[in-house]
Amino acid sequence: DVIGRLLSKLIPAAVNWHNGDINRETRMLMDLIGEKNMPQDGSLYEVLMAVVDFVGGMTDNYALYLSKQLGGMGSDSR
Repeated sequence: DVIGRLLSKLIPAAVNWHNGDINRETRMLMDLIGEKNMPQDGSLYEVLMAVVDFVGGMTDNYALYLSKQLGGMGSDSR
């Protein structure tokens, strides 16, 4: 559920970023990944792989924390 929540936010933002449709939320989410980690002029596949690599590299605690932040959940929720 944690990974699903993260991907449900990050994947649409990555698609928007790739298509040049960058709004405030997209910018915030892509800033989490880091512009240096996003392929410039890369294919959509490469952009999505960067997102998956970012999520896969998270510690369990960071993934849970970020999932709660993105989902607007309180710190006591699981």
